[in-house]
Amino acid sequence: VAFLSSLLTSPAIGAVKAGASCNKAGIKSVSASKTFICLKKGKKLVWGKGEPNKVSSPTNPSASTSNKLPEPFSLREGGPCNGFEGKTFTNSKGVTLNCKVESDGNVHWISLSKPTHNQNPSSNSGTVPSIADGSKCNEVGAVTSINNAKFSCRYITGHTTVWVQISGSNDAPANVANNSQAGLCKISDQRTSEYTGGGNVGFPITWNSMKPNGTIKVAVLPINFTDSPKVTDPISYWKKYSDLIDQRNEYLYKNRIKYEWTIPSEWIVMPKTAQYFASDHVTVQADGSRKSDGVVQLLSSDEQASMIFSEAEKTLKIRDYDFFWIFTNPLETRVPQGPMGRLSDVRTNTTTYENLNFYMLGNRLYSGAFHLGPIGTLQDTIAHEMGHFHGLIQHAPGNGWGWYVSNNPTWEAWLAGWRPDSEYLCFDTSQNWENVNFNLSAIDLNSKGYKSGVIKISNSEVLVVESRRPGPFTTALPKWVSGITAYVVDTKKSGERWDGNIDKEPDYYMTFLRNENRSYPIFRNQELSVWDENILAYQGDSFAYKGVKITLKKSGDYDSISVSKMQK
Repeated sequence: VAFLSSLLTSPAIGAVKAGASCNKAGIKSVSASKTFICLKKGKKLVWGKGEPNKVSSPTNPSASTSNKLPEPFSLREGGPCNGFEGKTFTNSKGVTLNCKVESDGNVHWISLSKPTHNQNPSSNSGTVPSIADGSKCNEVGAVTSINNAKFSCRYITGHTTVWVQISGSNDAPANVANNSQAGLCKISDQRTSEYTGGGNVGFPITWNSMKPNGTIKVAVLPINFTDSPKVTDPISYWKKYSDLIDQRNEYLYKNRIKYEWTIPSEWIVMPKTAQYFASDHVTVQADGSRKSDGVVQLLSSDEQASMIFSEAEKTLKIRDYDFFWIFTNPLETRVPQGPMGRLSDVRTNTTTYENLNFYMLGNRLYSGAFHLGPIGTLQDTIAHEMGHFHGLIQHAPGNGWGWYVSNNPTWEAWLAGWRPDSEYLCFDTSQNWENVNFNLSAIDLNSKGYKSGVIKISNSEVLVVESRRPGPFTTALPKWVSGITAYVVDTKKSGERWDGNIDKEPDYYMTFLRNENRSYPIFRNQELSVWDENILAYQGDSFAYKGVKITLKKSGDYDSISVSKMQK
């Protein structure tokens, strides 16, 4: 049986130190910028002093000089394409896409099958239209500069497109009045059937199998089989995605949630062939029921987990980790999904491990055929699934995907402690105020200012207002989005989900409000990141709910919002 011969630890871990004990002479570990070798000194096994090595930059984890596109990437317009700048590919739907560096420095796929945004304001007649703040423009998303002033073509109320002068900074002034202490808006879980649907809907966070914030130690167990297709080292398949998650955690959450990854550099080969490690999986249906995917399962999930951890414990100290990714050969189609465990007991050949958390990443997830579709990439799925173990539901509002892939709603980020109280405004409708005005910076960017305006309706209901702009870790947000959303949080409602059933959205515990205009396009297609564009309020649009009116007064570098109590 073949198993790990060396380990790679991401630079954040720092767990390997010269002179510290190790398990087997000859194994290697890469930690920070050094490679350590386990040496036998007398009767002890200790790590050597470490030799310097080159470490790839995490800012461009998928860089490649080859035109071969990594398998997990879902080629779609607006998707990230770091490392493929200037290259052109055709996806499975026949759409030709080019990897382009945008003016904001982000790198995305741009469709060549239809005209891209025209950055040049000149018309076909050769005349230059008048460009000023508020003047009309033709192509939403276009950006241009005139006389050292920068303008962006954006939607305002009624889907009118106008030039908006911008500076390029999303920082929002923090001047505000009539706000309460943030803690007043931290409403508690009011569900009568405790934890219906799993996850937390209100404060404090309790339905979690690992701590919701802080440093989490994660081990990736790369599983291979003697009869599987040949693959390169597991690090080359995995590390670029864990690097992106690390970058997200620092960029959006200032490392209030941080993962320390242990990524083996060689595959752990199982004692049985691939067919024994396929697991059936149930998929959520539109009516809320669960349906088997029909995978033939020869060994129980407990038997599979026992074999996997029996091999892994030969090199890893299982109890040192909070979470495990069981990562099978990404080319092995016979293993689409594998065992999963939440605070599960696993019995190996030598030990019984209690309360282990693990999730399977097989061919179905890695290939993009499941969960990802056209609205997310693999790092999104990795981050999303671990979020469930932190106690987050993540399937609302709008069933989560699209608007919040890799960037959680501010309500859930608050629950988990990923965003601090200082980023939240709280307004209690029971208090004596008639109108409040405040500014928000986008939750998608690491800009300064408040990120969320929370309006308390009752002890079980709040409204949450968020500003949205395209950001580096919201892979599915359309690049033209510039406005606000507002959603209701009702902590009496279930955390259940009805995948693909847009009509069931009001039954979720978080539900998007629709703007009062209600004239914007509606796409009844689960694969589109915007299902109902009326969840957006552009400049001049308003939302209304239970005597409260929310209006986007000005949308430029940041969003200026007015909230008023309506006359009864």
